[in-house]
Amino acid sequence: MTEDEQDRAEILENYRAQLEAMVDGDTARPVGRIITDATVYGARAKWPLQLSMDFIRVDGEWLASRSEATTW
Repeated sequence: MTEDEQDRAEILENYRAQLEAMVDGDTARPVGRIITDATVYGARAKWPLQLSMDFIRVDGEWLASRSEATTW
């Protein structure tokens, strides 16, 4: 295993993710949850993050209308 492959493997080992998407006509909302090991303001911990983004379809194209990141 090369150093680059090892770095990627270590990064992936620190992530556990979930993803779900809801589509209703011309609106869609993917929501992803991840637990990551990170240092924030000097405090190292496993942080639960939820990321969501709202999309609307305009003239056949999906456009992002809102995004949000929170802990869960």
